Amino acid sequence: MRSFCTFIIALIIIHSNLFSQGIGARNIALGSTQLTQNDILSASQNIAKLNLMPSFAFGIASLNQYTLKEVQHSLIAMSLPLFKNTIAFDLYTFGFSLYREIRVGLAYSMNFSPQLSLGIKLNYHQLIVGENLGTSGSFYPDIGSNYRFNDKIELGVLFKNITLSKKHNEWEQFWPITSIVGIKINVNKRVQMYLENAIELEQALSFRYGVEYQIHSLLILRTGINSHPASFTFGFGLLLKKFKIDFATSYQSTFGFSPAISLSYDKNL
Repeated sequence: MRSFCTFIIALIIIHSNLFSQGIGARNIALGSTQLTQNDILSASQNIAKLNLMPSFAFGIASLNQYTLKEVQHSLIAMSLPLFKNTIAFDLYTFGFSLYREIRVGLAYSMNFSPQLSLGIKLNYHQLIVGENLGTSGSFYPDIGSNYRFNDKIELGVLFKNITLSKKHNEWEQFWPITSIVGIKINVNKRVQMYLENAIELEQALSFRYGVEYQIHSLLILRTGINSHPASFTFGFGLLLKKFKIDFATSYQSTFGFSPAISLSYDKNL
């Protein structure tokens, strides 16, 4: 049992940063894209999108990475309008008793023009390691932007952990230091395409692509690919008045499936 736990911790340390792209089921289904989607779980990643949600919104998400209970991600996020701008809060947890990450984020988003919005998010990320290895935590900011060229095309840019904060004072390992650029293309009223490139410190360049098709007023189908880790993704969403339920999974040839589910509420749905 001890050797298995050691293996799990090693796998977590090697692969956990690869999931800095968000854990909402919609994100996962669309190739783990995240920058230009209009929902609370995506906006908790690129906070510049929050100002496109002018009312209260709330969401919860769970990702069971590689179907191992020791590698479980969970996220709670909510946003509130504040005058002409928006504030948001999110809480993220990951791992199990021998290795656990907890991140709390407070975000603020504002419009600079009808086309341009910017957001900043302050995170406190805590690491708890078992076997008497201790606890460590640090602060770092994320900065995001979103620009609407027209009704067809949007551009998102996100920088994570620009202060180069470490996971542990005694480890030479950082919280995800990532730069992401993404484009959303509204092909028509039913079809949207999402393309992203992500550069993460000490990781390979990641290309992400997703497409969603609303085949019915209540049902949306999604699929995508992610080059790093190389995976195929698919899923669907159900629109139930002001609620939305999303299901997704990614498949990686070495580790298998990673199912995800999300539930969100938005007054404007």
